[in-house]
Amino acid sequence: MLTEKIMAILFYWDYTLGMVLGDIPTSQRIAILLERQGLRYSAQDVETAIQTRQDKIRAGELQGSLSPQPRRDIIHFYRQTLSILASREVDWAFASKLYTEFGYLPTVLYGDSLPTLQSLARKGFSLGIISNNAASARRNIEMSVGSLIDPTHIVISEEIGVHKPAKTIFDLGASRVGAHPQNCVYVGDNLEVDAIGAVRRGDYRYGLWIDRKGLGVDRDLPERVTCIISLREVVGFVQYLNTKEDR
Repeated sequence: MLTEKIMAILFYWDYTLGMVLGDIPTSQRIAILLERQGLRYSAQDVETAIQTRQDKIRAGELQGSLSPQPRRDIIHFYRQTLSILASREVDWAFASKLYTEFGYLPTVLYGDSLPTLQSLARKGFSLGIISNNAASARRNIEMSVGSLIDPTHIVISEEIGVHKPAKTIFDLGASRVGAHPQNCVYVGDNLEVDAIGAVRRGDYRYGLWIDRKGLGVDRDLPERVTCIISLREVVGFVQYLNTKEDR
């Protein structure tokens, strides 16, 4: 039976603490990214290309991941999307540049991010970030939350060559914040990679799935995985867990 209290809370970055370019569709994000590299496509063009790619993968006409996470899969996603858009820029080098440049795009924090981090910090919890992202994203992350999360507590997949949901990256995140995985909670927007991955692969005490649109409120979830719709719920949740340990 677990008896030790929660000491640390770690978060994913994009769609959890912040939004790259704000609350806009993925297709619009990519259209802006491409325009910065001299390729002009409308958000609708990009959306159609993304949908076509997904349809081809489901039909077995194209090999690839529907939800790419590792760097190589995201680069592959860019190349396939550009090919569907009939772009001449489909080589690995250009797609790799897109991966890096995406990390430089400005990020807007959700309204509940700073208040939640501030409250947790005041209560003495150690805070960290584990993010599947380009190393180039570090500057934006540190500028946004560096006053509340020590830069050494920020683990970025490209910097270490390992991505979620690998056990290695969750172990490193726990180590960076000075806590055993069983004393950690992980919060992220991807149910499988973040919440379930942290519990089943990282052996974290709990995984919290931040489902801001409330799409999964009635979904059956595995043990030690909980759905929340606001980061403000994190404070009460970890306090409840620690209160249980006092009984």
